[in-house]
Amino acid sequence: MPFALPEAARRVIEVLDLAGVVRAVVVGWSLGGLVALEVAAMAPDRVAGLVLTGASMEPRRFLRGPGRLATRILGRAPSRPSSGAAIAIIRLLYGPGPAAILSSSHPSVAEGMRALSGLPQGGFRDRLADYPGPVLLLNGAGDHIARPGQERFLRACRNGTAVTIPDAGHLAPVESPAAFNEALVRFVEVRCADLVPSLPGAAGG
Repeated sequence: MPFALPEAARRVIEVLDLAGVVRAVVVGWSLGGLVALEVAAMAPDRVAGLVLTGASMEPRRFLRGPGRLATRILGRAPSRPSSGAAIAIIRLLYGPGPAAILSSSHPSVAEGMRALSGLPQGGFRDRLADYPGPVLLLNGAGDHIARPGQERFLRACRNGTAVTIPDAGHLAPVESPAAFNEALVRFVEVRCADLVPSLPGAAGG
């Protein structure tokens, strides 16, 4: 089944319904961050806070000229060999630790390119501007995909803040999990404390 942003967002809302969760802090990484933005656009009353990591970007940046051609070519590759290639690329760029963690999700260059080419090319900052709740832009300092757009996305927020994780790139959650989790917990406790129950075991919870 081809990836579709509205359908992915509806699935997230269905999970909230099944779990009996009325409001949640929605966290999304990379393409998942764009899904989180779509959830906030569809059901802002269900989103107590929004955390976008590796997602301060408009897809049109990657879908111009040579990027569009590369996306089309790679999107036609078989999924199984493409998954092996994705792990090899992650290992080369980020080391064996992140590669081992992400291998269980069977990432695929081909499926990622097909999903990217099916996204709206723009409008994600507009979605962010429409969302009234607290927002955290949480990016690795070396994230060359999301960091260039971070300030523009931050200016679009009504109630936003940005945290940069040193010594991390686009895979910040697995490159620096302790720093990522610390920033996430602090955001929930400080910016979303009156909107969602306290985290189990958290200070003051």
